Amino acid sequence: MRLFAAFALVLLGITAPASAQRTGSISTDKTVYAYGEPIVITYAFVNDSDSAYTVFTSSSCQAVFFFDGDILPQVCTADHFPQTIPPGGQRTWRWHLDPTRLGIPSTDGLHTLIAHFGVAYADTVTIEAPAYLGGTIDIHFRSTAPVDSISAMVEVLQAEVLNSQETPDRLLYEVWRIAGMRIDEAFDRFGSASYVVRMDRSYFDTGGQEIVTSREEAPLPVRAAVGVAYPNPFNDHTTFTIQPVTAGPIRAVLYDLLGRERGVLFEGYLPAGATQSVTIEAGDLPAGVYVYRVETAGGVVAGKVVLRR
Repeated sequence: MRLFAAFALVLLGITAPASAQRTGSISTDKTVYAYGEPIVITYAFVNDSDSAYTVFTSSSCQAVFFFDGDILPQVCTADHFPQTIPPGGQRTWRWHLDPTRLGIPSTDGLHTLIAHFGVAYADTVTIEAPAYLGGTIDIHFRSTAPVDSISAMVEVLQAEVLNSQETPDRLLYEVWRIAGMRIDEAFDRFGSASYVVRMDRSYFDTGGQEIVTSREEAPLPVRAAVGVAYPNPFNDHTTFTIQPVTAGPIRAVLYDLLGRERGVLFEGYLPAGATQSVTIEAGDLPAGVYVYRVETAGGVVAGKVVLRR
């Protein structure tokens, strides 16, 4: 069985030894969680030194966190952009983890969470939560998969079928939200079935990550309101909107996960408050995850889409 491998986020940082002048701290909204209760993780990096701190990270994933030693299957581009915290500045990241999607925790009891921004400034927190029986998974079935066998899987896994379509190579691709069984148990039980080609955990969309600027750090520039692409995942095309806060030139570009430009989606001048609809056409693009970046004079806003074939 081939399980989904998380994208490794490589941090090539301009780092200095950890000190009291630069600190990273992780916290959660609670210490004890009920079954299936969302977990909110906050990580704050404080630069109280007299010099700026710069780390080169993926443009779509900056700070990194681990849950029980594993990086969740995040979707991160393979590009590298500088993230700079000036003297006296602080940057805070917040993640909202939904057990019903991610299928975590996988065991009962205590769980260790680690986060860092630059490998020298990691911090750890421990929470208590019961194992979650369920989560969201992607399954590829052979075209010859018996309907009765798939129906039996649905019944055993108490599955809700969220998406179902045929791929160009004539596989049946489906997204299921399962219940009553841990994701790893589901993989062990059905992953080697003759009619199953692949079972994976669904991607964790880091678009739910919040970035907060505080203390003496200059506020993040007001860029543009960029709508969430819909539909997502998509087969033929998907659309998002751009609404700039201030007038100026706008450029929207589509990239793949290797950081390669796959097309200019929009380029032009937009007045403040105007709404521009932008469409991403599937065309000849292969199935996969793509990032659309909206570049303005004030900075960059990015979003992710998944193309299913």
